[in-house]
Amino acid sequence: MLGAAVAALARQSQVSRLLDTTPPVATDRALARMGGAFYLAGAIIAAGLVAWASEIAHRPIITALGTVVAALGALVLTEVVHLSPAGRRLMNIGGSTIISVVAVLAGPGTGSGALLWLFAFVPVDAFLFFAWRWALPMLGWTAVCSAIAVFAGGAASPAQWVAGMSVGCVVSVGIGWLVRAAAAAEQDPGTGMLRGRAFASAVAAQAEDADRTGFGFSLANVYLDTASDGLGPRPVSRTDVESHVRLLARRWQEAAPTGAVWGRVGAADFTLLWTAPTGLDEYLHTVLDLARPEFPAAIGVVDWQPGATALQLQAQALAAGDYSICAGGDQVTRAGLVGTQVAELRAALAAGQLLPHYQPIVDVATGRVRGAEALARWAHPDRGLLLPSDFIGLAEQSGLIDDLGDTILRQACRDAASWPQHKTLKISVNVSGDQLRRDDFPDRVLAHLRAAHLPAHQLVLEVTESTLAGDDPGAHEALRRLRAAGVQVAIDDFGTGWSNLTRLAALPVDVLKIDRAFVVDAGHDLRAQAMLDALFALAHRLGLRTVTEGIENHDQADVVTLSGAGEGQGWLYGRPVPAASFAASLRDSTD
Repeated sequence: MLGAAVAALARQSQVSRLLDTTPPVATDRALARMGGAFYLAGAIIAAGLVAWASEIAHRPIITALGTVVAALGALVLTEVVHLSPAGRRLMNIGGSTIISVVAVLAGPGTGSGALLWLFAFVPVDAFLFFAWRWALPMLGWTAVCSAIAVFAGGAASPAQWVAGMSVGCVVSVGIGWLVRAAAAAEQDPGTGMLRGRAFASAVAAQAEDADRTGFGFSLANVYLDTASDGLGPRPVSRTDVESHVRLLARRWQEAAPTGAVWGRVGAADFTLLWTAPTGLDEYLHTVLDLARPEFPAAIGVVDWQPGATALQLQAQALAAGDYSICAGGDQVTRAGLVGTQVAELRAALAAGQLLPHYQPIVDVATGRVRGAEALARWAHPDRGLLLPSDFIGLAEQSGLIDDLGDTILRQACRDAASWPQHKTLKISVNVSGDQLRRDDFPDRVLAHLRAAHLPAHQLVLEVTESTLAGDDPGAHEALRRLRAAGVQVAIDDFGTGWSNLTRLAALPVDVLKIDRAFVVDAGHDLRAQAMLDALFALAHRLGLRTVTEGIENHDQADVVTLSGAGEGQGWLYGRPVPAASFAASLRDSTD
């Protein structure tokens, strides 16, 4: 019973989408041009029939009505008058009504019978540009209006009306099917969205239209992180991922207003053409909300600029989307703001607004402070204290990551040299792959140590697993040089990246930082506990010092202590604080 109900709902959903899908040719510009052209052509043809057929009655009224119709058609065709979607539907329905009125006014005869051919414009317009949900009622209204013209006005015989409507229905539905079949070749079969080339054509047409009329639009690039664990920790097949992506795409389209055009340009890459004057920001936040938690989305947006080509706009939207990805995803970035943000970050570095805060690293057995990790913070004058997730991506994208890393490293060395017990405490500083790949990086590190009078063995450089995993001889050589000078190297967040234990012994590292995920699960998961025990045992056998991250309560501290942890870090021992506060806590601990 349940399976049948689900299947019925699925069929109902498919039927609903079929009825509501608008043909891709139905752009605002095409709607205006064809609707206006049909009105103008109909008025001209009617004027010719009135002039030719002498038996047509009420000529002045019909002529006046034709003049109004021609003027309206010209205004819509030239886009002097812009109609809403509802107005455009009303224009189609009004066409049938006007033709019926004119045919009745004309009276019986061959002239009024000839006017009935104008009804052919209406269903062609309906099935070319409107969804089935609207096209079919429009065809029905055409049948009603033509019947009134035939039976009330005597414009033709009932047999002629039946024959004409039958042929008209077949031709109109055939046109509708052909339009949709042709569009299907340009649509992604799983989502109904435009494919890359078709979407690019739509953007190009919109850009041309915007340059001519001055009415702008926006373009968004949406990237889904399908590699995240939003579908659960178990391995997920490509089929499962694609099913979820298709469902999400349908939800996006259902939530989209009229005029929004979606395109699918990759397995996890989507583009959105937005022509409405307002509402984009709210809709994009809806896109983010619908994507959570399965596939976090990163969105880049660009607004139309006069003279910009479709290719340029798409490139800018893609670049803004790349920034959103680097910043951690689940956010929207506007292309015009990236340059401003880069300038702001550069000015903040020059003004000394980016400084390290320090989180203690302690001996888990005794609770004594053994060192600290320097964590970058931006003291923003308007937005308050910003975390790395708010600016690291921007620094990487803009090439300022070297300056940022150098600023934090230099200040951390100075602060550590001024602490009480500074001869025994170690200072850990995060280093990016871009920094390591610089030829002068080892020399710069050693220069900072000399300037601060800090012994090299008290500095620990933390690098991510992915940085060490790559076959980058420059990065590995830099670490070897620094280790030879006495600097220690730590693998940060061990367990979240490649975690290749077979290479661990060969890497130039001294410290293993165990990711918080092992700590969270170890208290209630025997397998996680066994993994934690094995990691500590392996580290000890390899002569590596361990620092366990994310210890937030005493139960977790007890677990890692029993497993053989050496040092720990987390909110249980202290949150990141400014240098002065950390130094004060050290003085208090020695009193």
